[in-house]
Amino acid sequence: MIASIVRRFIPDHERIVLIEDTAEIQIQKPNVVRFEAWREQNGVPAVTIRDLLKSTLRHRPNRIILGEIRGGEAFDLLQLLNTGHSGTISTVHANSVAQGISRFTTCVLQSGVDTVPRHRGEHCRFAQHHYPDRATARNEVRIRGS
Repeated sequence: MIASIVRRFIPDHERIVLIEDTAEIQIQKPNVVRFEAWREQNGVPAVTIRDLLKSTLRHRPNRIILGEIRGGEAFDLLQLLNTGHSGTISTVHANSVAQGISRFTTCVLQSGVDTVPRHRGEHCRFAQHHYPDRATARNEVRIRGS
């Protein structure tokens, strides 16, 4: 699904940075930079999704595609969105839109970033536009940082 969106709506001249745990998304565009996280192996330190998100900005992306949000990288993603990188696409897996928002919020809290309790919710202000896709039985929620 993400690959078809990219093919249709992102022009070839825009730089796309694709970040994944495991290379699964196949994008055939001329200006794609691919990053893949890996676990520590044979003394080579791990590179996490959070590490890759933070270093992505050095590559001057027009678009950032994050394969799936599973943990604390949700906070880093919100930071990117709040600094002008609104051309970002990612997914979170859940059974409903409400559970997806709850899961995303939980992932933000897993970041380990200390925030004042009353400000925690302010990191996750959601512009919720619910678009049911009858062909795939999926729902889309657009999320913006605060």
